[in-house]
Amino acid sequence: FSDNSLMTFRPETKFYINQYNYAPKSKAKSKEEKSTGTYIMDLIEGGFRTITGVIAKDNPDNYQVNTPVATIGVRGTEYSVVYTKDGQLFVKRYKG
Repeated sequence: FSDNSLMTFRPETKFYINQYNYAPKSKAKSKEEKSTGTYIMDLIEGGFRTITGVIAKDNPDNYQVNTPVATIGVRGTEYSVVYTKDGQLFVKRYKG
């Protein structure tokens, strides 16, 4: 993704991008300025591992991954999620 998020998916994963936009902070403006962006995804089935990017770091309230049983919000981290066909959700945090 353009905010430097990285994702890898398990086989047969169903993943939907609801909303994604990213506007990096302007180099001409102050260092206190943050980027803007929204990252809203749905994990329907399967799993993924991700290293979140600038959106989760600068705009954590605008980052979410929805599953049929929970919504995941993070504050800049590396994690994985698996949602099984029988309705179980597994989340593992690696860093952050």
